Amino acid sequence: MSWATMHPGNSSPRMTFVGAWWKSPGGSDPAAENAGFFSVSDPACGAGALLIAFANLCRRKNICYHDKVLFVAQDIDLIAGLMCYIQLSFLGCAGYVVIGNTITEPSTAYDRRGLLPAGPQSRIWYTPFFSTDIWFLRRQWAQIELLMKPVCRQTEQAEPEHKKDDAAPPLCETKTGQLTFF
Repeated sequence: MSWATMHPGNSSPRMTFVGAWWKSPGGSDPAAENAGFFSVSDPACGAGALLIAFANLCRRKNICYHDKVLFVAQDIDLIAGLMCYIQLSFLGCAGYVVIGNTITEPSTAYDRRGLLPAGPQSRIWYTPFFSTDIWFLRRQWAQIELLMKPVCRQTEQAEPEHKKDDAAPPLCETKTGQLTFF
């Protein structure tokens, strides 16, 4: 097999799916529908081939991925995650790489758009383009939105008279929006 047939930008089935998804009716820019940017995440990034292929797709579609796409990657292996970090940094992709198990320690964020990653900062590697002015302002705005968000408190309700013992316990939601049984 030649290099051209193995290159993820040319033959990856996942990128074929993304390319088909990208063809939205009217040819509108997906970033314009999401307040200026959108994010792409790879929970098992390896060396970052899928994210690099996505950046190449953006380039072909004339979308400036430097300021319109947030790249979020995660891998359990430190070496593979750092290879992804280096490649994203050299390409000028804004985002971060989280080192950790996707199943037991999923990459989460404090805000709904992924600008403020949660978890131990020692396992998060931020790319240099994530520190540019536009991304700095977006992170500041996300922090302001978190501060201005009203705190919801549940009102105490009377216990129902007939409570079944075999009923499943309700799901609870954490601060980051993850569901838990506890």
